[in-house]
Amino acid sequence: MIVDSTGTIMIDNLERKIQYINCGDGMMIEFGHHVIEGIGNTSFMFPTLDGSINGPLRCYQDTLVELFVNPFRPINGWNFQDCEEILSDIAELEFTNNYLVYPNPASERVFINNIKRTTEFWIFDVYGNRIKHGFIEPSNEIWINDLGVGCYFLELRLDDFFISRKIIRK
Repeated sequence: MIVDSTGTIMIDNLERKIQYINCGDGMMIEFGHHVIEGIGNTSFMFPTLDGSINGPLRCYQDTLVELFVNPFRPINGWNFQDCEEILSDIAELEFTNNYLVYPNPASERVFINNIKRTTEFWIFDVYGNRIKHGFIEPSNEIWINDLGVGCYFLELRLDDFFISRKIIRK
């Protein structure tokens, strides 16, 4: 990779450094063109839905950048309509922290708090193999005395989402 030149660019009234680079090594997907401080490369390594190769960055937004529309347009260009659905952050479901597994480590059984109805569960080993499947009744307990000593992953199906917890059998 070669830095051809450097400079600055104004984005939402903030001056950011920019590097103009090229790779030129003949790779199928090259890293190059413009790299903007705090944003990244504007030309490659971004997926697109229109099937274009190398996926140019079209829009970027975070808590410091209001909305950055990449000014380095490809031949067909794009506009603000391309930026209507920006995914800049994925909020964690806070209520998933309400499901605690205890005791952990355990030897006979584990309990899961806040289970209000029959809930489907799976237990996987550290290699991703399904070891156990069943349903938790409102008694909130899962017997693990048939598992070998070790680390496992418990997955619970709660309505339209899943939560995972690590459990240790001692």
